[in-house]
Amino acid sequence: MSKGKDPIAAHEIGNTYVSGRDRYVVSLVVGYSEEDLAECSPTEALAQALQLITDEGAAGTHWYVYDRQEKHLYQLEQGDADGCY
Repeated sequence: MSKGKDPIAAHEIGNTYVSGRDRYVVSLVVGYSEEDLAECSPTEALAQALQLITDEGAAGTHWYVYDRQEKHLYQLEQGDADGCY
């Protein structure tokens, strides 16, 4: 994954599943450049993200959880949720 210099704009992130009454917004944000992907397509980017959260090292994948009530952003590792579901 390459590290870009430009911040992510709100319109670049789909939010169709978040309503005004939802307390928690959970997201995994990863970015891929053309050099990162074997085939540069939205489907390949999705496949890479799915591999990131399902392979052997998935427990260390970082997720963001924003608590809208407390106005606090948490960065949690996927392994923190083990045993919760």
